[in-house]
Order: sequence, then C-alpha cells, then structure tokens
Amino acid sequence: WSLAGAPRGGGDCSNPTTPITPGVSCTPDLSLAPESPWEMPDSAGDEYVCWGVDLVRDPATHITAFAPKIDNTKIVHHVVLYEATSSYPRTPQACNAGSALTWRMVLGWAPGTKGFELPEDVGFPISSDPSAPTHYVVQMHYSNPQKLVGEKDASSIDLCTAPPRKHEADVMAFGSQDFTIPAAPGEGGAYTIDCALTVPAAFAGLHFFAAMPHMHKLGVAMTTTLTPKDGGQEVDLGTMASFSFDAQGWLPIDATTKTGDVIRTKCSWVNTTGAPVSFGENTAEEMCYSFTMYYPRIKSSLWSWA
Repeated sequence: WSLAGAPRGGGDCSNPTTPITPGVSCTPDLSLAPESPWEMPDSAGDEYVCWGVDLVRDPATHITAFAPKIDNTKIVHHVVLYEATSSYPRTPQACNAGSALTWRMVLGWAPGTKGFELPEDVGFPISSDPSAPTHYVVQMHYSNPQKLVGEKDASSIDLCTAPPRKHEADVMAFGSQDFTIPAAPGEGGAYTIDCALTVPAAFAGLHFFAAMPHMHKLGVAMTTTLTPKDGGQEVDLGTMASFSFDAQGWLPIDATTKTGDVIRTKCSWVNTTGAPVSFGENTAEEMCYSFTMYYPRIKSSLWSWA
C-alpha cells in the first residue's frame, strides 16, 4: 500500500507524553532522582543509562513501597532499581547493561506497572551506618526507534519507609537467556520455551510474594509455576496468559520452596519480524524473565538475581 504511492500522514504516532505517577496508599518520604535530565541521542535506537544515590537512615529503616514517576513515556522502555556494592555517580551516564549482574535487584518498572507496596512484615533495608551507606543505582533503558530529536527524561522513584520489619526482601529472576525465536516462514513465527529449575537445599524455605513477568514486544504469553516434590498441587508463581508489553505489572503470589520442588517458566512469542530473534537487552530483541520478590534475602556474596 505504501509502495503503491499512498501519501504519508502528518499525524503523531508516538506515545502520549503525560508523566506516569503511580500512587500508593502510604505517603512517600524519600525520593531517588537524577542530578540532571538525560537527553536521548537521536542517533541511538536503544540506550542504557545509569545514575546513583547513596542513602543512610538513622535509626535503621526499611523501604515499604515504591512509586516510580516516569517522566517521558516516548522513550522510557523500562527502569530497574539495584543495590550496588559501591557508590555510583548521580549524573546520568551511558552504562553497560551487563553490569547489573553484579548488583542486587530491588524493583523493576515497565509500561503498565503501577506503584508497589510490600506486605506489612517485609521491607528492603537501608543502612544506618554513615560509613557504609546503601548504594542504589537506577538503570534506565531508553528506546528511540523513531529517532526523535531533543527528547529528555528525568524519571525518579518515590519511596515510603518505616521502622525495620520482620523480613528483608530481595529479588530473583526465573526464565532463560538461551533461546532463538524462528522467523515466520515454516512455523508461523510462533515459539515457546519451557525451562525448569529444581530447588537446591540451599534455597529451601524461601517465600515468594510477588512476581513481574517480563518479555518484549513479540511476547504473547508467560507463566511460572512451582510443582512440589511431594506431588502436591501446582502453585502459580505469576501468569500472564495474554502478555502485552504495554500492560505489565507486579502480581501477588504466595509460595514457599522445599528442596526438590520444580519451578518451571514458559515463554511464548509470535515473531512477525521476518528474521530470527534471540535474547538481548535492546527493544528489538527479546527476554524471558519472571522477576520474583522473596524473603529471607540470600546473603551470599556470590549470589546474583539472574
């Protein structure tokens, strides 16, 4: 139709620019914000940008709720909050997405995600020691396939805090990085992976309470389940039977692991691109991650959320 000479329209096909400010029932008393806005280069289709904030609260404090404030929906693809082992500059700067594997994940935001409140006995700890603050890094994934010029963003995250709670929360991810979705010819572009993890003894007794299934724009369905070793009833750990990139969010779940339980994640896509698509950080690539909040947090220095 286009090649036949149809005239180009003059409308704006971009997303609305109204800032997204998800609400929570508590009143935020802390905010993580960059020192300055980031301007997206029009020459870059995808860009990972990081900035940091160090926090100390005396007496000791737990984060009990998150309210991400997304400034520019034209270019923000996702936001992830991490706890790092050292201080990171507050000025936004291009960063390597792979660096996040060495940090501890705290929260993820993607289109559709609202503010999130933890259960009343769970929180993320903030240091009370001025000599050893909690180092946070906010990783922004910007996507600008239309090569828009002069787009800036100053997204931030508001926090509610409270005295320390009974349990310290953490995040892990189930899924896979090892897949290639075939092109449409032959199989119609439909593809599903099914990956499983048998719970080792070291991870028995973990309690899962929230999950955020995450794929990119070819994703159509995703589910994670726990099958007890003793043959009990299968437990849902987060299902999006009709996945939409623009309608993601944290889902309430309730399960406790035992040695030998099997956690299975299935991701399904329909590839409409005409070429194979594999795992990757960019918008045109794909993911299969079920980010899962749990307690008690694993303390090992060798631990990685992925």
